[in-house]
Amino acid sequence: MKSRFVKLFGVAYGALLATAGVVVPAPAANINTNATECQAQFWPQEADIVHTEKGISTGSTVTASRWISCAIPRSPLAPTATSGSFYIDGDSQNGQWMVCSLASYDFTGTFLGSSSFSSPGPAFDILLSLPAAQLGYWAYTGITCVLPPNGNGTLRGVTSLQ
Repeated sequence: MKSRFVKLFGVAYGALLATAGVVVPAPAANINTNATECQAQFWPQEADIVHTEKGISTGSTVTASRWISCAIPRSPLAPTATSGSFYIDGDSQNGQWMVCSLASYDFTGTFLGSSSFSSPGPAFDILLSLPAAQLGYWAYTGITCVLPPNGNGTLRGVTSLQ
């Protein structure tokens, strides 16, 4: 009896899908990525990285800067777009610097371009842009940052804007 119901349900569902037509997905306007998705750039340093609900930082007893990297999901640019923008949010304490570089790579691994910033301020909200030629349809984007020691900097997140 169960088997017959499952087959009947599958046929009905298939018929419903066939009559529903093709649905064109809407492009995403902004895609937010919390920095808790980021990882240590080098193997022995993952124990020095702290993930919290606020983002990612070094531990309070870590006496050296640490590198992290984050993949940044994004929607393909509109055909008329001349650039793509990325909003980076975080903070630094006690006069420490945070340095980050946004990079774009083709699906083959070919480097397409990058944009960087450094911020000694207590809080930063930085907008970086890459030209459309560096953000092809199949391009991947990511950010690499150097977090200051002793928990004196937090990367909160990255938003890809369209």
